[in-house]
Amino acid sequence: MEECLSDNQIAALVSGHAAGASSDDLSRLEAHLDGCPRCLTIVAAALRAEAPAADSRFAIVRRLGSGGMGTVYEALDRAHNTRVALKVLRHVAPDTILRFKREFRALSGVRHPNLVRRGELLGDDDRWCFTMELLDGVRFLDFVRPGAPAGAPGAPGFDDARLRDAFRQLVHGLAALHADGKVHRDVKPSNVLVTAQGRVVLIDLGLVLDQRGDSESSGGNALGTVAYMAPEQALGKRVGPEADLYAAGVLLYQALTGELPFAGDPLAIVERKQRGELVEPRLCVPALAAPWNELCVALLHPAPGARPTVAEILRALDASAPPAPIALPCAPAPEAALPFIGRADQLHALRRALDDTRGGQPVVALVAGDAGLGKTALVQWFAAGCRERGAVVLAGRCDARESLPFKAIDGIVDALSRYLARLPAIEVAAVLPRDAALLARTFPVLA
Repeated sequence: MEECLSDNQIAALVSGHAAGASSDDLSRLEAHLDGCPRCLTIVAAALRAEAPAADSRFAIVRRLGSGGMGTVYEALDRAHNTRVALKVLRHVAPDTILRFKREFRALSGVRHPNLVRRGELLGDDDRWCFTMELLDGVRFLDFVRPGAPAGAPGAPGFDDARLRDAFRQLVHGLAALHADGKVHRDVKPSNVLVTAQGRVVLIDLGLVLDQRGDSESSGGNALGTVAYMAPEQALGKRVGPEADLYAAGVLLYQALTGELPFAGDPLAIVERKQRGELVEPRLCVPALAAPWNELCVALLHPAPGARPTVAEILRALDASAPPAPIALPCAPAPEAALPFIGRADQLHALRRALDDTRGGQPVVALVAGDAGLGKTALVQWFAAGCRERGAVVLAGRCDARESLPFKAIDGIVDALSRYLARLPAIEVAAVLPRDAALLARTFPVLA
């Protein structure tokens, strides 16, 4: 039996990229769709999602771009009478819905001028989309390399002042994301824009990893763009902030030299990165200032622990200028080094409620109080203790920026879906209720 269509094939069909395919390839795709109801249903749903309804809340102005998971439009939001960037999920399936929501929620705990501002998430049946601020800007490399200046051959083709300021802003944006426990995992030129006012904005968090509450790893598969991913990321390992700084180093290398540091087929690139076979930027641009060369080489070190920290990068960029403030997460992780003081009675009550559930009796605990009293910190600390005792903790939050069915528990259901996906099939079958299939009608991520 012929294999079902891949995500890339479906994306090509929907976005129109298949128009350049040969007639034989198109015939095979059409024949497969004729004989495969599953793929036909997926493609039909994707086509409906690709073209938002004319009577919807959003009036499409123009198409801005398309990726493997969704298409981004400039749109008029009739509800607020403002222009927004509207990202529409193209291939609607349980795993893509999870990733789509993960991307939107990645910035729920942090707000920073160098990170794209999120708007609203809307989802129902086979239509999923979210809004973001509409950015009128150019790609990072186009901004810092406006053209090679006149002079001797080998002279730098970048604007030093622009690069210094833009790279500093990029590092601050990454630092804010990392302070919130997130790793971007796909830093590359197309995901870093610079506005006409010189504001650098990191966009597209489709591959973001939440280090504090997300047990997802790449499962042995390299997620990201090979040319920019760190050596450890290319091996499919779980990565940390150092991987984003490596990708920023690749971006810096391109800005300095106009070339990628590693060329060739993907396997050759990965092998050279592992061995640290780097042609230093100064060998490509003899007139390059030594500090630029040293910073770039340090960022591209194959060992994560050997790469410079954010503070070291900022000092290297401009030791004389005071660093701009770095955004901190709205709520610190309960696992942080700072001790949790007080609330002993409340913690005891929560732990007693947990013990009561061990007899099979469900318990609902309401944590109430005025804003700013530490309710979130209390619950996070309690949940961390539950994990240490071997309990399965499924967490979510009700966000005013989300318009979803049953949104009060939507995040918990997503967490349940990810948890079940990690279990062996025989264990999943043992815990699912008899009518589990009915739940998937309300919560597609459980399908």
